[in-house]
Amino acid sequence: MSMKRTEITPELEEYILENFSAENDFLHSLKKQAAMLKIPEISISGDQGKLLQFLIKTINAKRILELGTLNGYSAIIMAQGASNNCKITTIESNNLHYRFSVEKIDEAGLSENIEVFYGFAIDYIKNYKSEELFDFIFMDADKSNLINYVELCTPLLRTGGIIAIDNSFALGNLTVENPEFDNIHKHRMKDVLAVREFNQYFKNNPNFFSCMLTIEDGMLLGLKTT
Repeated sequence: MSMKRTEITPELEEYILENFSAENDFLHSLKKQAAMLKIPEISISGDQGKLLQFLIKTINAKRILELGTLNGYSAIIMAQGASNNCKITTIESNNLHYRFSVEKIDEAGLSENIEVFYGFAIDYIKNYKSEELFDFIFMDADKSNLINYVELCTPLLRTGGIIAIDNSFALGNLTVENPEFDNIHKHRMKDVLAVREFNQYFKNNPNFFSCMLTIEDGMLLGLKTT
């Protein structure tokens, strides 16, 4: 038992990624190709992918919803960890990101498992008509709408289902009183404030048993209990 938290050194991080990562050669190449197209390099890490796979396997998730496709990395990594009959719906509002992710999902041979919806997540959720509930929801979209997303998604998630929300450390600024951003990243301040508000909202949400993991930029998990 340790009296203090173990520091995640570069060496320890490298060990984790070498031994407990879900990233394979295809996904590694995907990240490089996406970067060449100037798609933001903000995909989840390989160890985060392993965590998502672990959670999906734990609850035997058959229907998964992802808010924020980006380059398709996380959708593919989830599909690779799920059963063959699992269906993933992922939503992306940027046309370049949408087209790239569709291409890569097809290359990965997962077009039958992953459907990419082009549009805004808020519109998809509001217009969702199917009676089939989701088992697992991964949120990695715009932070200003996180509360709205959870409010709208809660009825679409089965009891015993899990929501995972990335970037719960607010880009490392969660506890910084006055975060400083350069001129390029000043717009990120609204994301920091949104994440702070959301964390408190989710912690007190009576529909979920929640915890926060100290992985990468933090990840919030919620198990739907009601």
